[in-house]
Amino acid sequence: MAALYLMDMLVKEGCTLYYSGDLDPEGISMAERLLHRYPGQAKLWKMDIESYYKSISDVELTDERLSKLESITTPELQPVVEEMKKKKRAGYQEALV
Repeated sequence: MAALYLMDMLVKEGCTLYYSGDLDPEGISMAERLLHRYPGQAKLWKMDIESYYKSISDVELTDERLSKLESITTPELQPVVEEMKKKKRAGYQEALV
C-alpha cells in the first residue's frame, strides 16, 4: 500500500513512472495494472519483445501460469504475451543487466 500511495502522490505531482519487471505472467500482469492505474503517466521500460528474447530463461511456464496471460488486453504487451505463450518460457530482468 505504501508503494501505491507513493506512486499516487508522484503522479499527482506530474511525474511519469517507468516500469520494468520480469517478463513472466506475473510481471506482465503488474505492468498492465500500472498502465491502467496511471494512464498516460506510466510507461513500460524493457518490457518489449526484444527484451523478452534477451532475457528468456530455461524456466518453463506451467499451464496455470500461462492462463494468467489470457486477461492481458494492453496492445503494447501483446507481442510479448503471444511469444511467451508459444515458447512457454519466462524472461527475467537480471539477464538484461
